[in-house]
Amino acid sequence: MPQAYGDDRLLPASAGQVLLFSPEAKDWRPRKPATELSSEHPGTAVIWEDDIWEVLEVDEMPGFGVQYRLAPWDEQHAIRLPLRYCQESEARRQSAKREDNRALLIRLVLWATAPASGLLPGHVQERFSRLYGSPFVALAWISMILPMIWGTISVLALMLAIVNPAAVSGLAPGGAAPLAFGGYLFIETLVRFGVAMTDGRPTGSILGVLPYWIFIKIRGGEIEDPSRTFVPDISHISLSDEDTYSMLEPVLSLLSVKEQEFLEKEFGFLPVKWGRRTSTALLALMLAQLVSSVQDLRQPHGGFSAFLAFFLALVIGSEQLWRLWSLWQGQVCGSLLAPLVRIAARRLLASEHRDSGRGAGG
Repeated sequence: MPQAYGDDRLLPASAGQVLLFSPEAKDWRPRKPATELSSEHPGTAVIWEDDIWEVLEVDEMPGFGVQYRLAPWDEQHAIRLPLRYCQESEARRQSAKREDNRALLIRLVLWATAPASGLLPGHVQERFSRLYGSPFVALAWISMILPMIWGTISVLALMLAIVNPAAVSGLAPGGAAPLAFGGYLFIETLVRFGVAMTDGRPTGSILGVLPYWIFIKIRGGEIEDPSRTFVPDISHISLSDEDTYSMLEPVLSLLSVKEQEFLEKEFGFLPVKWGRRTSTALLALMLAQLVSSVQDLRQPHGGFSAFLAFFLALVIGSEQLWRLWSLWQGQVCGSLLAPLVRIAARRLLASEHRDSGRGAGG
């Protein structure tokens, strides 16, 4: 009599056959009897200790388990894909079952916390999807609801404040700052909505990305930088060019993608790393400018200059928001401010322009 493994039990059966009760279903199929249109097909061949057995019947008992009737293999049938039944195979199956249960639990937690988990960085949500099968796009949709509500209210309040400051003076206890942040969330959510609609992928929110960064730093981890793919040779770079590069390094991420790729090869520039830092700083600066401009527009002397400052801050801030999401996905991107940086970096880009000219002339 063979031995059962794991949580399985052997039950009495007729001579030459065995009944195996298992709390969990296995990948075994029963014998398929012959019909008028098809011949008989043997059940799964099971290597059990030193013998080969055929699965004759599979009797599912909902809520209890599965009962398998097995008999010694009939040699008139060819063995195609035998499955081994042993202590190791049962241990692997139980381990896979535990992993499935763990993945199910994590999916339920992610669903229950969708308003927060959908705010995590896009690559983290995609990793959860690969590991646990979580529907990251659905989580992203759910997480957009509350930020969009507050953002819409804030934008309407800011617009009303420009026309009638007294009407919204008591709406935000913290003054204009909560409304400005709500305006940021409105723009951010529109960008996240567009990415989910066009690319079918999630993007995080500052409400989730910032806590995630802090958590990673507290744990002593490093936020990965996909832009670093090799270590460049900078032995041919002059000291004056090195000094210029060191001085301009933070703003070089505003240049075009092609120029940043050239600087990466020549100087070891990190487009994604510096892009994130520069965009974050500019975004914070533009938010502060938006608040200041709104306050200026509410004053009697507020005029075209205040409106122009508000418009420029809105355009540049929106662009930095878009750049941050692209950079977080590891995509290098330029900026509308590239012409200003290009003037200061013309010495560093001189050889790149010469190479381009030679290529075009050839």
